[in-house]
This record gives sequence, structure tokens and C-alpha cells, in this order.
Amino acid sequence: MRRTVLAGLVASLRFFAKAREDTRFCRSQLYGISRDVLWRLADRLVTAGMLDEAADVAHLRVEGAIGAFDGTLPGADLRAVAPRRKAELARVLLDATAPPQSCAGRILVARETDPGWLPLMMAARGIIVERGSLVSHTAITGRLLGIPTVVAVAGASTSIPDGAPVEIDGGTGMVRLLSEAELEASVE
Repeated sequence: MRRTVLAGLVASLRFFAKAREDTRFCRSQLYGISRDVLWRLADRLVTAGMLDEAADVAHLRVEGAIGAFDGTLPGADLRAVAPRRKAELARVLLDATAPPQSCAGRILVARETDPGWLPLMMAARGIIVERGSLVSHTAITGRLLGIPTVVAVAGASTSIPDGAPVEIDGGTGMVRLLSEAELEASVE
């Protein structure tokens, strides 16, 4: 009798664990699809002359980008808004409670991430985490979203200060703090 009850309990636990992971994966896929939709919208805004380049859409609020496209955002000069926000936000962000629009163009740095970070990850330019592997939540989400992601960077959240300019390469795993002089030279 105990074995039957235990077997039923183990089967239930496996089912619910799989359902939880499947839900997380589907949510990540949904965020990836949403990101693709916004990139296509960005291409159309560039074609319409509302943005200088498609990458500028990352510096806009979703409502602003959609409103500019469908005409419900009268008088908005997206070509002026995007560069201003880009200059303000091209730095590291350590706070998971920050609003997603404050992450546009920034690199997220964390000990580890969970599904609560997804809105921030969607807006981010890159992700650096202390824990994880190639099959971790962070790495999979970064791949689905198409953004550079580096995992297993020991001490990242303590050695990379909030607001620091950082260069990352998700393919090689390179993380490099930039000096202010290098940052200014890259902007010019």
C-alpha cells in the first residue's frame, strides 16, 4: 500500500514539475515572439522615417512605438527621443525591481535570474549572471531573446558597479569593464 501511494505521489510531483518547466519555457518563447514583433515594428518605423535605425526601438516604450506606428501618438518625435534615452541608459543595471523601460539598452547584472526578470531581460542589451550554465534559465532566455548573455561570471554583481560601462560577448563569454575614455571614444 505504501509503495502504491508513494508511486502515485512521485508521479504527481513529476507531472507538476514538468508542467512548471513547460510553462516557464512557453513564457520565454512568448517573450521572444513579442521581441520579434517589436523588431519588425522597428523596421517599419525606420521605413516610415520615424526612427533612424531599428535598434532605436529598444529605447522607446512599447506604447510609444505602437502609438507612433498606428497614429495614436500625435506629435511624438521618436528620432529625438530614442538617442536621448540611449545616452541615459547605456550602462549596467543591478536592480530586478526596476521598471522594464529603464532597462532599455542596459546590461543586466545579477547573481542569478528567475522568470521575474523576464520583462527586464526583454528590454536589456545584454545579461551577465554569476550562476548558471549553458542550459540555465538565464542562458536559454538570452538565446530565445537573441541578446548577448554570459553566465557563471564569479563576483559579477559585486565587482561590476551599477551604471558602469561594460562590453560583453555572449559567444566567447568575454566581460570587460570600459573606462570613461573608451566609452566616449566609442560614442564618437
